[in-house]
Amino acid sequence: LLFAKWVYAFLIAWFAGCYLLVFYPALQVPCFYIFALMGIWVGINYIRDRRKNDPLDNKAYAKWFQDIKIFQKESSSVVVTIASLAVSICLVSICIVLVFIEGWDVVSATLNSAYPGNRISTGGGFGVGLFYQASALLLPIMGSSALPNVCEHASFYSFFPLGSLLALFSILRKRDILSTCLLVLQMFMIVYMVIGVPEWLATLTLFKYSTVGRVMFAVGLVESVLLLRGLVLNRDILSNFYLKKPLVVFVIVLVLGISITLFEVFFDTGFTFSAIGILLSFLGILSVVLGLLCWISAEKNMHKMIVLALTFTVALSGFCINPIHKGIDYIQSNQVIQEFQQVVDTDKDGLWLSCDSLYSQLLVMAGAKTLNSVSVYPNIDLWSTIDRDHQFEDVYNRYAHIDVIVIPGQEKSYFELVQADFFKVYLSANDFDALEVNFIFSDQNLESLSTDEVQFEAIGSTVAGTIYKVNYFK
Repeated sequence: LLFAKWVYAFLIAWFAGCYLLVFYPALQVPCFYIFALMGIWVGINYIRDRRKNDPLDNKAYAKWFQDIKIFQKESSSVVVTIASLAVSICLVSICIVLVFIEGWDVVSATLNSAYPGNRISTGGGFGVGLFYQASALLLPIMGSSALPNVCEHASFYSFFPLGSLLALFSILRKRDILSTCLLVLQMFMIVYMVIGVPEWLATLTLFKYSTVGRVMFAVGLVESVLLLRGLVLNRDILSNFYLKKPLVVFVIVLVLGISITLFEVFFDTGFTFSAIGILLSFLGILSVVLGLLCWISAEKNMHKMIVLALTFTVALSGFCINPIHKGIDYIQSNQVIQEFQQVVDTDKDGLWLSCDSLYSQLLVMAGAKTLNSVSVYPNIDLWSTIDRDHQFEDVYNRYAHIDVIVIPGQEKSYFELVQADFFKVYLSANDFDALEVNFIFSDQNLESLSTDEVQFEAIGSTVAGTIYKVNYFK
């Protein structure tokens, strides 16, 4: 038992460090409230349980003296618990301090950026997000209609608002404090998502650093906890009801599965679903619900049924995905990357630009030093060389994906903010020298944009565009 406590302490240190060093406030802020609330609840319950078992509270002093060895053992356990937690906190603190010391310039640049550092979000207008449930199951079979960034559609099987209803039942029936606190927290998050909150309240709660899409993820987490806790606290009633009226429960399950599936199809995000997609979504929902029913009704086979239901759901989520490629042969055999690598091999120190932010990542994979790859933190020094009066600093002072469009040399370079994490650089041909660019990959005809100061020479071609070498005339 004592060894297990030390193991748990190190796991807490590891997970807390991972959470803190992700450095993504949009998710960290809403999740912090969940973790803090549940952590406080665990701590209070631990202290309360210790007091109940404290021999000093027992008036049978004679019995206490007889059990003095047990008391000493219990006291030792408390000391180990406190010591292990203290070591865990110290480890996390040391790691964070070291990271901040070594990477303060990056942290400072991010905090002082226009995005995400100075983002102000007050929420609102995302009520439909509360019902995102099984749409992630459909992504493998949606083809070109799928989101380019599929992780944006991640969600919990929370079955909203079933968990909230069970939480209300738990509060009224058993006065459950944890359900009450989580439900209040969830209501605030829902208000933030659906209606929005005043700027001062978003600032006070730090929710200004989050977004409705990220808060949706936290709401799903809270709803899942409420659902599981509601099932546990009301297991006696639910089990009896299921055993007495299984047909009614099965009809409810069918209605729930069909309702959620139809909502996904008609109200999700405008995707076009196939018949097999609808079927897979429904089966995934049905398997989870039936697994939960087995949990509350069949003690003997509980674990087997839960594992079976979850395995079925996970299998569905990967059922239609294209074959998984082992190794990097698939990447190296890509015709575009091969063209990039041939040029990179001739000049490994050459600096590149790409017209498209997606291809800039392929350039990085090919080993090219790419100026407009994803800007994890702002590169003000780079872009200020063509924006000498800092007129567009608010545009490029951010985490961003970057496209480059070349314009005639007689025009002045400028920047356009497309969305919070994406901007375009309209780069004058005569400003290439300021950036010291050696190569550019573009779908434009850049040879026609050559000037007396710079010449674009086509040296390679792919299905997606042309590779140009940039020659300068001093």
